[in-house]
Amino acid sequence: MQRLALLLAVVAVPIVSHAETKNIAALLPSGHAVPQHTEVCVAATEEDIAALFDRWNASLQTGDVHKVSANYAPTSLLLPTVSSRPRITVQDKEDYFQHFLENQPVGRIDALDSREIEIDCNTAIDAGLYTFTFKKTGASVKARYTFTYKWDGKQWLITSHHSSALPTADAPPEHVHQAVPQHTEVCVAATEEDIAALFDRWNTSLQTGDVHKVSANYAPTSLLLPTVSSRPRRTALDKEDYFHHFLENHPVGRIDSREIEIDCNTAIDTGLYTFTFKKTGASVKARYTFTYKWDGKQWLITSHHSSALPTADAPPEHVHQAVPQHTEVCVAATEEDIAALFDRWNTSLQTGDVHKVSANYAPTSLLLPTVSSRPRRTALDKEDYFHHFLENHPVGRIDSIDSREIEIDCNTAIDAGFYTFTFKKTGASVKARYTFTYKWDGNQWLITSHHSSAIPPKE
Repeated sequence: MQRLALLLAVVAVPIVSHAETKNIAALLPSGHAVPQHTEVCVAATEEDIAALFDRWNASLQTGDVHKVSANYAPTSLLLPTVSSRPRITVQDKEDYFQHFLENQPVGRIDALDSREIEIDCNTAIDAGLYTFTFKKTGASVKARYTFTYKWDGKQWLITSHHSSALPTADAPPEHVHQAVPQHTEVCVAATEEDIAALFDRWNTSLQTGDVHKVSANYAPTSLLLPTVSSRPRRTALDKEDYFHHFLENHPVGRIDSREIEIDCNTAIDTGLYTFTFKKTGASVKARYTFTYKWDGKQWLITSHHSSALPTADAPPEHVHQAVPQHTEVCVAATEEDIAALFDRWNTSLQTGDVHKVSANYAPTSLLLPTVSSRPRRTALDKEDYFHHFLENHPVGRIDSIDSREIEIDCNTAIDAGFYTFTFKKTGASVKARYTFTYKWDGNQWLITSHHSSAIPPKE
């Protein structure tokens, strides 16, 4: 990541009119003779990027700050949920995680329909909502997150991580009050034997050959990542389509080794299993993770991840994959170019016109505002947010050069740091943390995600 003078604010996205496109295009060098270069781009799927959260979350379970910080690039930025200080160095991050890990956090992604993954040339973004349950205290915290990743030639590493407490309700900017969300929940009693029996229930349903009985084990909102299908299965129809083929060979499963973890109304069963197929006589070993939730009457599967067992263990540094790649022509951009995008956006705020503000955003983009708990995806959602935000005549400014991070990659860029909005109508001001991600669409830079969060109280 590279540093620069801070500059940015809040987001939106509609269809860009011809006139607005001309205004934005006017910021480009005359003649559109845009400098370019070519880069070899590693192939990656949404499943690959989603798995990076699982890798990070698994490192939390070790309790080892060094293993957690190993997920982050040498030059990267962490804006934590419960710390007001940006964490830039390895030591900074490990200091934060030393305290965070004391309560034994376990994270989970909350809703697939609120998760957005975008993949570009050697960069990726994963943004949405997650919940941490703390084993030591039993507390849980919901938060919004944005991870940005970069392929370093061998592996994907986090280049920025912005986590913010979920606002409890929409409110005017001047009424921002940061607080860690908490709740009380009545927890059903369960033993390891109870959770282990859920696999037996699922396995017995396989023996019936009835896809409806198999899919009845899964919660209405759940995810199946099967061993032999690259497509995530979210709906009942998706799952039944998969099991229609899977059941043709009459599979019978058995557990080879396992770990079970039980929390308040949730449980995880993870390990190794083997399937023997009666029709063919073949057998397949695989790794699995089932997550379960108590729905008030029964335990149902909320996620099921099954993956082929690697043929041999090897240190990560000795893995040499034939990684699929492609080549992309990359537009040239400087830190000043990316910093200027804030000026363009901030200027559009001064017009008071939600359409001009939203013209800065890509048609497919995500806004996680400071004072609204609802992710804003569509142009109408964003314009609805800005309609209220602009009423108080906001003017944004970047707060500190030292805490701003700008990273430029092939046709993508990230700008993260701190900004302050002053509202001319009320005289109030609000400080916040931000992460903007941009993508070059062939003609101009547009915002693809914008995460803005209130600054936690000082430690």
